[in-house]
Amino acid sequence: MTEGKLLNFQRLHDESQVYITTASERPPFLEPWIQWVNVHSGLTYEDHKIFQLDEGHRLTVPRVWDVLSNEGFRIGICGSMNVRYEPPINGYVLPDPWSTLVEPYPAALKPYFSFVQKNVMEHTNERAPVSKIECLQFARFMARSGLSGDTVTATLKQLLSERAGQTRWKRATILDRLQFDVFRHYYRRFKPHFSTFFLNSTAHFQHMYWRNMEPEDFKRKPTNEEQSAFEGAILFGYTEMDNLVGRFLRLCQPNTTLISCTALSQQACLKYEDQG
Repeated sequence: MTEGKLLNFQRLHDESQVYITTASERPPFLEPWIQWVNVHSGLTYEDHKIFQLDEGHRLTVPRVWDVLSNEGFRIGICGSMNVRYEPPINGYVLPDPWSTLVEPYPAALKPYFSFVQKNVMEHTNERAPVSKIECLQFARFMARSGLSGDTVTATLKQLLSERAGQTRWKRATILDRLQFDVFRHYYRRFKPHFSTFFLNSTAHFQHMYWRNMEPEDFKRKPTNEEQSAFEGAILFGYTEMDNLVGRFLRLCQPNTTLISCTALSQQACLKYEDQG
């Protein structure tokens, strides 16, 4: 922000109350799939005992959206991590792509959820195991659920760039765009009183490419080839998210409270350097 590269984050920051909190948990209970259960349920790990990703369904206490839905408020949960909900819900729930035991609600979200899930779970493969029928169902769903021209253009540019070089890693930001289009469609359709929207792309870039952003902090230095490809990966993630923040600011009504919440502090993990 100080370099003037994240103007929407800057605006959100300047218009907001800003808090830096200290987690009461200690490792290994700081994983985001544990911390988000804390946020959604109001319980600590000691109380909820959800340790693994895709275990959220095991905790049967109401989440914040269950409480609100039962009180007659409309809710929209878009991609939140390690969720569970009590159907029928007054709105919609789209679980995170790693949830294999929680179905989206309503069932009309299934073509989107299944397509994204297979692509995310198999992101290391050149081709995800998605059938032509599933691709068609996904395309039909997006056409009916707010697919924007900007997202179509960005997707085509991404696919073309992958043919020309090593840019497949940028594909994660296309999911962000698709997910926002779906969120905006259901936001306008249901007009929820409470919404969540979860993204993981920049966190993924941080896990993969921090060594390229700050090579001076690491013992193993990246090669020139790696630097050429990935030096700006994390900044790229932030600028893409900055564009989304701008779209949220334009989407929200004046009486809407917009909260940006992130799980962990932004520091390099260096404790495994001696192990290579």
